[in-house]
Amino acid sequence: MPLTQVWDEFCHRGRLPVNRQRESVNLSAAPDGTVRGYYSDLVLDPTRDPTHSLYPSHDHTRSADDHRQMVVETRLVNDMKTHLSDTEFWRLIEHLYGVGVDKGRIELGSARRLPPDWSPTRHY
Repeated sequence: MPLTQVWDEFCHRGRLPVNRQRESVNLSAAPDGTVRGYYSDLVLDPTRDPTHSLYPSHDHTRSADDHRQMVVETRLVNDMKTHLSDTEFWRLIEHLYGVGVDKGRIELGSARRLPPDWSPTRHY
């Protein structure tokens, strides 16, 4: 999928190689033309304020120095994952689900997606 002008402008921000940023965005492009978070599947919007928790961010899936394996995700989820491997991240999500069930905050078997317009109350 060719990048839109807005996404191409996003790929020119920061210090990461532009071609790797473009690859990252293309990896997260959905068939419906949206760009979705690699882990969260939330629709990403590079026109949001950069301080917004759902602003797109590149996540290095191998190491911070390896730009060959990047994906796009919300800042919020990327910050959560920064210290974790992919396996550790999903294990933590599974753990949090179990804790939520045990504490009565989540109903067992009630895994559900966030509404498309979801956003946290607080941002950076």
